Amino acid sequence: MKAIKKQKITNVNKNIVVIDVETNYQNEVFSVGVVIADSTNFKSIDKKYWIIKNNLKVGGMYARNILAPLPLEFREETIFLETRKEMIVYLIKFLKYYEVKNWFSYTKFDFRHLPELHKSFKHNDISIFAKNKQFNKYIPLNAETSKNGDLKRGWKAEDIYRMLTKDENYFETHNALLDAIDELRIMELLNLDIETFLNSNKNKEKTTSPKKINLSKASINKKALLKVQKVQKVKLNL
Repeated sequence: MKAIKKQKITNVNKNIVVIDVETNYQNEVFSVGVVIADSTNFKSIDKKYWIIKNNLKVGGMYARNILAPLPLEFREETIFLETRKEMIVYLIKFLKYYEVKNWFSYTKFDFRHLPELHKSFKHNDISIFAKNKQFNKYIPLNAETSKNGDLKRGWKAEDIYRMLTKDENYFETHNALLDAIDELRIMELLNLDIETFLNSNKNKEKTTSPKKINLSKASINKKALLKVQKVQKVKLNL
């Protein structure tokens, strides 16, 4: 089994990345949190945190959280840039340095706000797995789900983190770097391998309804008649 798992891992990139963004009142990105991780165990390798000063000036619902929740050592690593264009240059350079091809975020919110990554990097949505009972074994049996097994409610990153860690005191910080770290933690706690995360469509069980069995009176009589005829044919041959 170990050999098989090792072979599977060699078919994907060693490093992956989780990215989270926060936006201002004009729906522009003002902060980006990036965490590089080992795809075999989802442990953090490196991280970056960029703040775009021009977009931060506009203000935003979570603009006050750009530094406040951060541990001191993280604050010292914060990089302030003037423009989004500068941030994109640094971001792509950082991803290429670690030879990343696949990036992850919780929902497609971040994907929509980083179109510059669409051409060179493949996006994967963590929430697809976190909210589905096939992949998330922590979802309660009495939880209301769709036919496909998706939670109908309570599947935001904050809800899922609480579910996986059993920490009811956890609150999402809405700080791009800390949220990216927490989303990577969600991936780790789901206990899925990287192949599963990269192939959601292939791994998802089909939920089509089973064929209905025809139990009408006419159908039963027809089957009985065919059975009698078959027995009689066997007797004649004898």
